[in-house]
Amino acid sequence: MMPERPAPMDSQPGNDPAVGTDLRRAWPTVPAWLISVLLHSSLLVTLALTIQAAPRGAAVEEPGRDVGLVLKKTTERGEDYYESDSKEPPSPDQATSAAAPSNNPAQVVGDRPPVDVAAALPQGKPLIGLGSTEAGALPGAAGLTQGTGPTTGVGKRGAARTKVYGLQGEGFKFVYVFDRSASMGNERYSPLQAAKRELRASLDSLEPQHQFQIVFYNHEPRMFALSGVPVPGVSQKLAFATDPNKQAARQFIEGIIADGATEYVPALELGLGLAPDVLFFLTDAGTPLSEGQIARITRANRAGTVLHSIEFGEGPPVGGESTLQRLSRENFGRYVYIDITKLPTGP
Repeated sequence: MMPERPAPMDSQPGNDPAVGTDLRRAWPTVPAWLISVLLHSSLLVTLALTIQAAPRGAAVEEPGRDVGLVLKKTTERGEDYYESDSKEPPSPDQATSAAAPSNNPAQVVGDRPPVDVAAALPQGKPLIGLGSTEAGALPGAAGLTQGTGPTTGVGKRGAARTKVYGLQGEGFKFVYVFDRSASMGNERYSPLQAAKRELRASLDSLEPQHQFQIVFYNHEPRMFALSGVPVPGVSQKLAFATDPNKQAARQFIEGIIADGATEYVPALELGLGLAPDVLFFLTDAGTPLSEGQIARITRANRAGTVLHSIEFGEGPPVGGESTLQRLSRENFGRYVYIDITKLPTGP
């Protein structure tokens, strides 16, 4: 009996080509990028739910952070945590003090002192070389409300206080306008020598940061130059009161002799044109100033200089207000009369 032949492969139930084709069509192909998006989205959602589920106040590890000792203190306000190297937590007073703002302005702004507004404002511009400023200071608040006033260095740090025959001037810039006419050479009382003594003493009281100029006049003014030689004209400026400059000024003073007539209005205009804080004016002219001369000198005082006047005379003063006294009063200064018969003699 012949054995039965196996059915062809195509006739077997599992090998039907049509059935295999249908099975392949039942599993659609999904792109790889879509699977990646879905996978990452699931991870992000899971991470977000995990973070939200974490209890508030739970410790979260922060890698790489150096921490000290964390202390816990329970108070009526709740639980406080302190990070400190000390073994004891700070007391409530210390904690309150640390949290409260400092009453010291220097600590509030980074341990630096407050800005001095007055010092920050621009000052007179110094000249090149050994000279100094020409422009005077602007009037203060009182001057703005009461009219033009003196612009001395009163109340300013480093200001000099110097005197000439009891009249005190305070500031940084000083000009001396002194008479050297023939009448100042009185051999009996030597008023010029007395004036020189007073001038030298005033210069000696100045410090290097202060400035000065000297004008000796008769019928024309002569100003001090750093060479120590008197020069005519208006080319000279203020000089700093350094030791070399004061020594040169002494040489200039010693070289002055009494000679000529007296014409002090141009000398005063020259001195006021340097815009000093204080001007000391000395004369023995005795001739009253006219109204026009007083007005002319006052107009020249554009910087509000304090103008002190010293009048030399022989014998007691005449009663009443002199024109020099009025000139000083109208230019913020004072006036003094000196009886030359009572002056000490000598160089």
